[in-house]
Amino acid sequence: IDSAAERPVNVGKMIFAIKNYTAKSKDGMYDLMFDSVVYNNESLALKNFRIEPSAVNNSKAKKYFTIPDFELINLSISELISKKRLKADALLLKNFVMINNFLPKTKKTEQPKPLRNLINSISDKIDIETIRIENGYILNQSVLDPGQTGTIGGLQSEISLNDMFDASTYELMGY
Repeated sequence: IDSAAERPVNVGKMIFAIKNYTAKSKDGMYDLMFDSVVYNNESLALKNFRIEPSAVNNSKAKKYFTIPDFELINLSISELISKKRLKADALLLKNFVMINNFLPKTKKTEQPKPLRNLINSISDKIDIETIRIENGYILNQSVLDPGQTGTIGGLQSEISLNDMFDASTYELMGY
């Protein structure tokens, strides 16, 4: 700690082994889990990060995420400590697997919600410029019809959240 420096808090490297850490999502429908936390050169990594339906989640349309390497790059420790806010240049997701069980859309028409509403609801806690995916795998499958399945493997992507913010609706983004 150097109060005269441009960056008053400087942490080189820290490793925390946290076996079987589990937290609930705000609505209690999903469990968030990881095994360890590594902070190294302004990056924070959660090892074996997973999101799975909790025991109280009775929805048929469940989602599963497994991300062995979840890393926030150039994370601002001062924002995290003083404002309890994640501010990072990028979120890197390596070797992730997403399984999306969905219920087919019905004929009723609902007005799509503006994507801006979703981003505004989390922007006071999270500020990430870019999401990078390296070697992702997505399985999208219908709960009602096993024949309705889509798979993407070897996914490589870089998404600017600022560009996403300009999308007019959740539907444009697949929500």
